[in-house]
Amino acid sequence: MLKMKLDECQTQKETYHTALIAAENRYERSLSASVQLVESRKESKDKESGKEEQEEGWRQPSSPAVSGSVIG
Repeated sequence: MLKMKLDECQTQKETYHTALIAAENRYERSLSASVQLVESRKESKDKESGKEEQEEGWRQPSSPAVSGSVIG
């Protein structure tokens, strides 16, 4: 019984250790100059595409076109 619990704890420790190493690697990469440059370019492109979508939204009518028939 104790042997099973020990094995389970060791497996869980290895899983956590692997996840920790992966998180540390992601953190270190996020600090690199090249990644920051790519991220800043990505953000500026996202902002530009958002502006274009807003501008297109202003050009489109907010209500449907009125038909030619008159009710009355």
